[in-house]
Amino acid sequence: MQETGNDIIDPAHKDSVLNLADKFYAAKSSDQYDLLVFINNDMIACTSFLGSQESYLQLYSRAFERINHPLKLQKQLISLFKEEDLFKLKYKSVRIAIGDIGSTLVPEELYDEDSSKAILNINHIVNEKDVIQVDTLDLIKARNVYALPKELQALLLNQFENVTLIHASTPLIHSLSGLSLEPALFVHVQKSSIEVIVMEKSNLIFYNHFNYKTPQDFIYHVLYVFEKLELNPENTHLTFMGEINKDSEYFDETYKYVRHVNFSQRPDEMKYSNELDTLALHNYFNLFCINAYH
Repeated sequence: MQETGNDIIDPAHKDSVLNLADKFYAAKSSDQYDLLVFINNDMIACTSFLGSQESYLQLYSRAFERINHPLKLQKQLISLFKEEDLFKLKYKSVRIAIGDIGSTLVPEELYDEDSSKAILNINHIVNEKDVIQVDTLDLIKARNVYALPKELQALLLNQFENVTLIHASTPLIHSLSGLSLEPALFVHVQKSSIEVIVMEKSNLIFYNHFNYKTPQDFIYHVLYVFEKLELNPENTHLTFMGEINKDSEYFDETYKYVRHVNFSQRPDEMKYSNELDTLALHNYFNLFCINAYH
């Protein structure tokens, strides 16, 4: 697949800020824009989408030191919301995808709303004050069950109007459904975590989220999935998306073991400002695919 530009946020960088805007982007017209936001424990990114032109006009992202406690993340977000004017504007709608929180995918035929918390408790610790939420994935006939810290939910609902909260894996899985007839492995890379998805036609074969610190951690998780699913790294295609580039040691470490490695392209249903074309086409995949999930 085609690759252009360079990654803006490299996994080795502790702090990085990016702010791009089209010449036609106008903060005073924010009520005409849909704001799409991605948040995890070491990054926030957002883009303004003008529906009348089906175009992304602006992108902001900020990486920060990884935060492992919900209250500390809340404090970081409060500071950012006060600092950045774009978070103070009123938008037509706001859709926020939240990562680095535990989730469980449940086949539609097995899903029972009354058992959501019990299902989530099997693999994750659910605090008493957490709010259980469920996203529907029609393409793979499943529900994505997860728990939002109550304080984080309250902060986001109070900060924005017309806001919808979803799990970050939901639009990612939705966008990858049906892309490959043969089993294919997709790796979405963030500064200190990866999501590994294996799809075959519209069937989700595997999904999991892993934290990493070194290239060795990184490739360990990738090869674990190959071994677990008995996939051959000589002929199974691996596609990277997110914050990784071809010159990074993470790519080099992967290519030692996996023969077919390439990069995704951004979702092509919409238009992108020329300023956003300075990004590699696989950057911010999870941000841009929020629009695809309704």
